[in-house]
Amino acid sequence: MEDLIWSLLKLEIEKGRVITARMDAVNKIRMLRELGVQELPEPMFHRLSPALDHIDVLREDRNFVVHGTWGRTKPSFMHVCLSLRPQALERDQIMTETFPEMRMYEILNGIELRKQELIELMSELHALPGRSVPKHHEGL
Repeated sequence: MEDLIWSLLKLEIEKGRVITARMDAVNKIRMLRELGVQELPEPMFHRLSPALDHIDVLREDRNFVVHGTWGRTKPSFMHVCLSLRPQALERDQIMTETFPEMRMYEILNGIELRKQELIELMSELHALPGRSVPKHHEGL
């Protein structure tokens, strides 16, 4: 996401990092959406927007996995994760979700798919008239 932000802003990596280094994923998604409206041709933006929607869902799953408390159920020993998720119905409610191996792979595959979508959009952006490949992209 950072690399696409830098490309949309036409910034070299050193200057881009000043802007995005301390920015969380929510703000990067918001910035990409706003810059996409301004900088991308409409068909490209209509590909970026749903990708960002998916990234936001994956972000929530990732945060749940990383920041949750893990355990196993008995007798099946299914992995479960406990968290104070934002979607909890009440402020004092704790969410518990099961995490079969397939679900973890789906999250990983979703992250990789969205990453590839952003890379493809960035390559197309660099190929647009009046755009050039930033130095940090040369040879990729």
